[in-house]
Amino acid sequence: MEKTKNLLAIRKWLDKGGLVCFPTDTIPGLICKIAKPIYDIKNRSKEKKLIKFVNDINKIKTLSASNKKIIAKYWPGKLTIIIKGISYRCPNQPQLLLILKNYPYLYSSSANISNHQPIKNFSQAQQMFNNSHKILFANFRIKYGAPSTIIDLDKQIILRQGSIDGNKVLKQIKTK
Repeated sequence: MEKTKNLLAIRKWLDKGGLVCFPTDTIPGLICKIAKPIYDIKNRSKEKKLIKFVNDINKIKTLSASNKKIIAKYWPGKLTIIIKGISYRCPNQPQLLLILKNYPYLYSSSANISNHQPIKNFSQAQQMFNNSHKILFANFRIKYGAPSTIIDLDKQIILRQGSIDGNKVLKQIKTK
């Protein structure tokens, strides 16, 4: 188990296809340039899609201008959107946003084994994946909160209520 605060070392690890456990503004997450390592380490079904982390709303080409304007009020932040079957989030974590500037997106998922409760802090993530030499731990301190609110923009429904009021966001989208 290796830990670092060095953003260049994290980028090099990601560029080699490595998996990073990174603190986000919600709960600790796993990030990677490719999806397979996340699916493998979490024992996650391929049926469950991953989130694409982005640092800029303009990287989502399928989002309408009016929806971009509404989503931009909550990003970076604790809101995950689904558009055309793909999940996106722009996390409000400074070091992660710096990393994301170098990529169109990074795949992400919570740092836990599939079908287990989400972990609540970084030390739990380290304990869960302690025997794995496949993960680089980005060792930044952050206060964690509730998971993100997930809204399916295609179906205009809230899939998970998190710290952002999903009804408020949907109301703005429906009245645009």
